[in-house]
Order: sequence, then structure tokens, then C-alpha cells
Amino acid sequence: MIKVKQKTTVKDMGFTRVMREIGKLADKPFVKVGILQAAGAHRSAGLTVAEVGITNEYGLPSRRIPERSFMRSTVDENAEKWHSMVKRERDQIWLGQSTVFESLAKIGEVIKSAIKDKISTLTEPPNAIFTILRKGSSKPLIDTGQMLNSIHYKIEKKT
Repeated sequence: MIKVKQKTTVKDMGFTRVMREIGKLADKPFVKVGILQAAGAHRSAGLTVAEVGITNEYGLPSRRIPERSFMRSTVDENAEKWHSMVKRERDQIWLGQSTVFESLAKIGEVIKSAIKDKISTLTEPPNAIFTILRKGSSKPLIDTGQMLNSIHYKIEKKT
């Protein structure tokens, strides 16, 4: 009888890493984008930065503040593009070329930039003459820059 020694080589090819990334999905991670609670108080309005954002997003007719959507309108304008980006990031995770948290950070950064661009470029409806005189600028949504600079993203896990 002849004894043959066989050696088996296991090639992982990234399977273990991909499975580890899939395991991270059990915590249901997601990305929040916008004016987060940590933004705190607004310097000049006697409100939180989030309250200033909400007032501008939806308007406040009783105070003659018109709606200047910078969040909802940005989502509406970019929904298809972002949906495609999420699919691409999902594929990158499956291929082992990204991690769940790297992909969520990339998505958060893209959305954050789009919202900030919207704030910076929005011109309608224009500011009232009184507002222009008070702040010295006709640029809607930008007075101190605090709201613009408070747009961030945060990756969280559902528990």
C-alpha cells in the first residue's frame, strides 16, 4: 500500500472579511445628516441652531419668514443619484473594497456637502429689505455662518 500525503490549501479570497462586515449590519448602522443636536445654541437668535434650521426649512408665516427649504429640496433633487451611490457602496462592501462604516461615512460626506452647497447657493425667496440692512447681506440662509457650519453627519447604530 502506498501512502500519499495530501496538503489542502484554503484560499479565503476575502470571504472572512466580507462576512465580518456583514456581521456589523446586525447593529443596523445608519448615517444621520443635517443639523445635529450637538450644534447647540445659535449665537444670535435665542434659539438652538436646529430651531433656526427648522424655521428656515419650513418658514414661519406668523413672523413673515418664508420657507427656504435646504434639506428637503436637496433630498428631492438628489434622491436618484444617492440611491445609485448606496447601491455602488453596497457592491464595494461585497467585493471587500470598502467597509460598512467607510461606505456610510462616504455617503454622509456626499449628503452633507450637497446640503451645504444648497445653503450657499440658495437665492429664493430673497431676504426682506429690513433683513438685508440688519445683516449687511442679501444672501438668504447665511448670516453668521453658524447654521451652515453646523451641517454634519454622524454614524449611529440602532440598539
